[in-house]
Amino acid sequence: GIIPTIAMDDNGNCVEMHLDESSYIYYRFGKIDYKTNKINWGNVYNTYVKANFVSVDINNNGYCVSTYRKENELFCKVGKINPDLKTISWGSGIKYNTGGNMSVAINNNNKIVEVHQGYHGGTNKYNHYYLVGSINTYSNTVSWINGMKYDTGGSLSISLDDNGNCMETHLGNPSILSNRANRYYLIGKVNFSTGIISWNDGSTLYDTGGNGDIAISSNGTCLEVHRGEHHDSWTIRINVLKMWNRSFVQAFKIFVRGFL
Repeated sequence: GIIPTIAMDDNGNCVEMHLDESSYIYYRFGKIDYKTNKINWGNVYNTYVKANFVSVDINNNGYCVSTYRKENELFCKVGKINPDLKTISWGSGIKYNTGGNMSVAINNNNKIVEVHQGYHGGTNKYNHYYLVGSINTYSNTVSWINGMKYDTGGSLSISLDDNGNCMETHLGNPSILSNRANRYYLIGKVNFSTGIISWNDGSTLYDTGGNGDIAISSNGTCLEVHRGEHHDSWTIRINVLKMWNRSFVQAFKIFVRGFL
């Protein structure tokens, strides 16, 4: 498969999604065995939905949220995990916006933050937008509250904790040669009543490289991973960060040789 994405809750449950060579979205549920450091996977299931890109996150309440792009349309579906059967009961995929590639995060209060690039191939394709929402547990859908443009750049990722703190990372604007390989972060505080994110003082440069991803824990620890730059594209760089009062310092950096 291609374009893999994975999410994990605090109990060692995980969900992996990817596209096959025909662009169908597949998923599988797994349980981490911490004694053997292995994942006990269930069967791989075809969702029978075609897409160009997919993102997923899960929480401790057994909810799974997946967003995916079909051409220039963005869809979202909510699933309920059955850990015993290692399956997910999905709701309907509902169009919620238009745009490019996206990232979604859900916390244990069933609150959601989604970020996406502008209309794929359009004049706003380098704009970054966010949406705030919550799960409607009766209908297994997402009720979106608000959304707006917040930055510009390349591929992006978002993570969210239970206190409404979120961290977003992204590549620099691809239209500007000098910063297209720069990696930036933003830290924000989500108001789930108004759907507005109060961001820190603009994007902060922290590294260079290619596409990446970000995860944040309830104690403010952030784990960031991204591909190396063009001349070092086989290197995967991992940053372990600590966030205090919506700012962070870099703790240490790990370099791993391999494929991203």
